[in-house]
Amino acid sequence: MQEYKRILTKKLIITVILCMLLNIALFLYGQLEGRNINDVISDSRQYSDLISRLKTQREESDFEGMFEDVTQIIKQDKEDGKESSASLVRLRKKLKYLSGFTSQVNECLQQAEQMRGKKLFSNKKSYSYNNILKTAEDYSRIADVKVVLVNDTCIEKTIEYKYTYYLLAVCMIVMIYECFKERDNGMWQIVHSSKSGRMILALKRFIFVWIYAFVLTFIYFVSTVIVSVLLYGVSGIWKAPVQSIETMSGFTIKCNMAAYMCLLCLIASFVLAMFGSIILALFTVIRNRNVVLIGSVIFAGAEYLLYKNISLQSRISFLRVVNIINFFDINTLLAKYANWGFKTFVVSSKVLIITGMAVVTIIMSVAALIKSVTLRPFGAQNVLKKLFNKAGELYQRIFALYPPVIKEMHKLIFTGKGFFVIAIGLVLTLYICGSGKMVFSESQKEYDNIYIQKGGEDYSQLKSEIDELNSRYDSIQIQLKDMHACH
Repeated sequence: MQEYKRILTKKLIITVILCMLLNIALFLYGQLEGRNINDVISDSRQYSDLISRLKTQREESDFEGMFEDVTQIIKQDKEDGKESSASLVRLRKKLKYLSGFTSQVNECLQQAEQMRGKKLFSNKKSYSYNNILKTAEDYSRIADVKVVLVNDTCIEKTIEYKYTYYLLAVCMIVMIYECFKERDNGMWQIVHSSKSGRMILALKRFIFVWIYAFVLTFIYFVSTVIVSVLLYGVSGIWKAPVQSIETMSGFTIKCNMAAYMCLLCLIASFVLAMFGSIILALFTVIRNRNVVLIGSVIFAGAEYLLYKNISLQSRISFLRVVNIINFFDINTLLAKYANWGFKTFVVSSKVLIITGMAVVTIIMSVAALIKSVTLRPFGAQNVLKKLFNKAGELYQRIFALYPPVIKEMHKLIFTGKGFFVIAIGLVLTLYICGSGKMVFSESQKEYDNIYIQKGGEDYSQLKSEIDELNSRYDSIQIQLKDMHACH
């Protein structure tokens, strides 16, 4: 308990509060978009009123009829020379998604069934066949989901907001950095020699990381949701299926919005706890905590640059997928439907990523606990270390003769470890510039050639030919259905 009291200093508490206020400020800034708070609240109320009026005129599940009504209003506004309100345009987009959700899921299931029957995908031991089976199984869970029309802007904006995860990671690193004060204030020898200064101390710190992660994530999530509720309201949204939000169409677990928010908070807590355990393991194993801190910042910066500059078509696109920025984009990780695997083994990408991170966390945590027993405040002086110290003494004698300008440059580049930043920046720049080439398929290259040759020409004749072919195709399909019905 004394260790936990020592860690929870005023400095750490102030840092957590400031980051929470920054989180709320960034969320508000993203929602306002140049408007004031009253305008945002007014727009949300207008959007809710439009939904209420549509529900009184049509059945709640008649999304196609509502879509036609809204489209007609927008068309009339255009004919009158008026600009339709943003709420009306957003409502039309929402209705278009809701009206096509059930058919989209059914189409996915039908395509899976059709592809299973094709010879190309008929090998039961292939990845393609098993991926089709898994896709059909996953989407069948939400085939009977009845999406609803509600003003779910509050939930949508909250789950799309990403800066919460980054600020939580910053708070976690600050807390872990505070744990290892004894490394710099001369207390390490005393702590290491005490009864509980090794394995038990390290174990307590790992436990505190998990408690800290869950409590901190809950506080940050609740504060963000409260601000979002004050802006957009929450009338009748908690029991609505989460698939009612367009960005959640790939989420194949049947649950309402309240359950999804709890799940998102729980997964975020686990990810933050695993991230904190990995950082704590590095701090435990490496003697100098400043080296770990600087290395973590450089690594995070490098990951951000890789994520921003590498295209998904690049040969090194795996560096964008297996990236810490992706790990902290938790809502996209959960909402995006993707499977990975090999032959008969097919698993959801989100399950594989979280499981892989958990395995790495366990391995590094166990290794750090073991290392915490054997690591000593002072390492043994071997022959190489003695020679290095002698060389250092000789260099200091020569260094004393340098002019002040050279000494300042030396302090910046070598003493301040500035050469690490320069070297890593150069390596990343050269590597990305030399290897980050985009790869295009033959069909994409052919499309580019057609565009270069035919771009800007009149294609009305080609369009009429395509329409004629489509009509012939439709008539043949009708004839086939009639023949099947006769037989």
